[in-house]
Amino acid sequence: MARSTPFLLSAGIDFGTAFTKAMIRNTTTEELYAVSFSHCGKEVFFLPSVLYLRDNQLFNPIGYDGPTNEAAISYLKMALTEKCRGTPFQGGGLFWKFNGQRFTYPFEKYIEAMVGCYLRDVVIYTLKFAQSKWPDFGTHSEDRVYFQMSVPAEDAQQEAILDRFRKCLFWAVERAHSGHQDTSLIDIQAAIESHVSRDDCFFLAEVTANVLTYRLSRAGRPGLYLFMDVGAGTVDLSVFLYPEPEFFGEQMNYASARVSFTGSSQIELRALGTNLDQTLLAELRACKEHDARFVVHETRINAAKHSLVEELELAIRVALGEAKTRFIPHQFRNLEVLIGGGGWCSVPYAKAIRNALHAFDLDPELYPLPQPENAIKIWGEDAKTLAPRFSVAHGLSHPFWTWPKERYPREMEALGADTHSPLRINPAHEDDG
Repeated sequence: MARSTPFLLSAGIDFGTAFTKAMIRNTTTEELYAVSFSHCGKEVFFLPSVLYLRDNQLFNPIGYDGPTNEAAISYLKMALTEKCRGTPFQGGGLFWKFNGQRFTYPFEKYIEAMVGCYLRDVVIYTLKFAQSKWPDFGTHSEDRVYFQMSVPAEDAQQEAILDRFRKCLFWAVERAHSGHQDTSLIDIQAAIESHVSRDDCFFLAEVTANVLTYRLSRAGRPGLYLFMDVGAGTVDLSVFLYPEPEFFGEQMNYASARVSFTGSSQIELRALGTNLDQTLLAELRACKEHDARFVVHETRINAAKHSLVEELELAIRVALGEAKTRFIPHQFRNLEVLIGGGGWCSVPYAKAIRNALHAFDLDPELYPLPQPENAIKIWGEDAKTLAPRFSVAHGLSHPFWTWPKERYPREMEALGADTHSPLRINPAHEDDG
């Protein structure tokens, strides 16, 4: 018997600097799954955000069965972001120069094509995964699947950057549905640059996606938050206010939004220092992909961690300074701290936060994002370790029509003229009591 109710699927794709994760939710039945990808002969939840380079050919990691300890184009997401800013991304000198020796045209010119190809295969595999979970999907004329992706909050307020991410996803979804095969990066680049919008693709700031499940849980409450999301590649650092809904409805208000290239992989990279070469880089990447420990001398590791403390502390102090000037004193004094991501560790991340908070005479508790209520059902006994790394994908899997609105730092600055705004009152004119 044919279904009378269509399936509306919501696929949340967390295109990370180091790894990509995805979750898909049937909003009709409220079933939710973490997508597993085929990689090196295994089903994995964490798909490396790379393109492998072998014999002058590029290979997507999905279905790839070759060695992973060889050349790869890493940091695709960061490269796209930096190109949009008009500054060539060097990746720590790790891949543009290296790969540029193998190709007759500059890779940087075709970064959108490479990101598009990567995302196309992610979308294709996500569709296949959905079909395996709901075999009759597509039998109803109104069955739909929405693809929802995030960008760092720092970049979500930059229309030029957001537009590039949109076009890459638009093209990827179109090619995934049509099955059209492209062979030339030049043609793909041209197609992406001229691609029109779609009504089944949506974007949200990563921090908003990260804390969305928290906001929807019993633990979530209005307030001013410092949030640090520690990934393998980057740290997403934001200060935001989630006000009482009667003020501005369901809305995230960002006082500060920054991305720092200080993710957990930087500990090993900096520890290796001048000894870093392509062989060691490939070994490090392979260890990260297989969740194995990369052995570096403990003295070097500790030195690298402490160098990151100083860098992160400065970034946090800048963010807190911006928040202090944009919010009324009692809001700032009641700042809460949320931490997330799979790369979290006490040093350098907790230490950097503590140092920065003490500079403002603040001493709040550091709270990890709580596990989703359905974490055990999704990941079983591995929920404790996997749930933090899926917080963005989990948030993105909520249907777009339930997402809060977002106001970014530039818009927050514009509120400065309104001294009656509950979101920003000049502290000089506000009773500190």
